[in-house]
Amino acid sequence: NAHHKAHARWRGDDFAAFGMGFEDFMHQTTGGGPRQDTSNEDDNFESETSKATETKSAGDVKLTFVEAAKGCQKEVEYTITRFKKGGKQTLASRKQVQIPAGIKSGEILRVDDEGDPFFVHVDVEEHEVFLRQGTEIHMVFPLSWSQAVLGGTLEIPTLDGAVSLAIPPGTQHGDVHRIKGKGLRDVNGIAEGDQVIHFVVEVPMELTEQQRRAVALFAEDEMLSAPGPSVLSALKEKWRSLFLM
Repeated sequence: NAHHKAHARWRGDDFAAFGMGFEDFMHQTTGGGPRQDTSNEDDNFESETSKATETKSAGDVKLTFVEAAKGCQKEVEYTITRFKKGGKQTLASRKQVQIPAGIKSGEILRVDDEGDPFFVHVDVEEHEVFLRQGTEIHMVFPLSWSQAVLGGTLEIPTLDGAVSLAIPPGTQHGDVHRIKGKGLRDVNGIAEGDQVIHFVVEVPMELTEQQRRAVALFAEDEMLSAPGPSVLSALKEKWRSLFLM
């Protein structure tokens, strides 16, 4: 009875005196060695799974023709979506982005943001005068009949302002002139294109009586004849692109 009474006085929390609990004592005495503390492992697992992962996305950035040609600073709106245990969170943000000179409509611009990039789709407005083809800028410029016949000096608009251009007498409808270096820069900054001017000769629909007499006098001196095959063949080659449209 004394033995049973002595045994009854031992409780599970009495093993605390030996620096271990009852489960630790049983684990060690059955050959398992000291029990490892895994309480921190559970905490770490919870903290890892609860960490947020995030993605960044942006819509279009709209540029004028000149902004795309010259490059500019542009404020871009983008969204940050954070995914974590229990749901997601969406935030709106803004960032000043350097737009490189020569970028084209439809290109995708990579933006680095604190080591986490996002991508912006570029949308360039059409210019009221210029058309882009690669690094070249094309435009159509009208010539009066007298300018085409006599030649002269024209003021041609460019992205850098108007420049003076001398055209020779006898400039033909469809003639092309290049202004070197007045096109667009390659987006990688390697080369610059030209500005290409396509001349169209406008024939007046109405004439004053004095103008009519002057043209009539001119016509009297013209040596008109039906164009031969060689002339028609040369014209076909010159205007071939019109037939392929």
